[in-house]
Amino acid sequence: RITGTPGENNLSCTFLAADGQISTMVAAGPFYLKPTGMVCVRGEIFLAVQSLSTSYDRAPQATIVRSIDRGHTWLPASTVPMFDEYVFTTIMFADFGKDSAHAFDDFVYAYGLDNNWRFSSVVESPTRLYLARVPADSILDRNAWVFFAGLADDGSPLWMPDIQARQPVLADETVTYTRP
Repeated sequence: RITGTPGENNLSCTFLAADGQISTMVAAGPFYLKPTGMVCVRGEIFLAVQSLSTSYDRAPQATIVRSIDRGHTWLPASTVPMFDEYVFTTIMFADFGKDSAHAFDDFVYAYGLDNNWRFSSVVESPTRLYLARVPADSILDRNAWVFFAGLADDGSPLWMPDIQARQPVLADETVTYTRP
């Protein structure tokens, strides 16, 4: 936690938690734990973390952890990923204000990329952005998550529990950057 005002030389830092204190879910090999998104709901903080390769080009798994004491401790210390096989492993929450005060329903929404944001020669590049939602009281329950799967005939969104049924809400097939 950082407190103080920039430019007034009164910044200070308090160490809260890191790595294995947040989650022990890290893929075997040259990977480390990388936070990708955070949201606060009803006074609890939820943090999405992924196993990211040290070369930054692979993110095979991700999970979400929870803190009920403003980030000092994280529960559960997950050893099993919520998302794996490079599917929906870069998670970013939609933010509806402090403590989700401006949320328009009882769901938490999250955008996700397959793999990682960076171009990879190992796994397909992230050209599609997906959307998921989960009841605000079930964020850590993977079975409660549903994924945007397109639009119904009447234009309403279709939500499916099968992650393979997901459809992108944004796609960019131009891939203007490639790794040498």
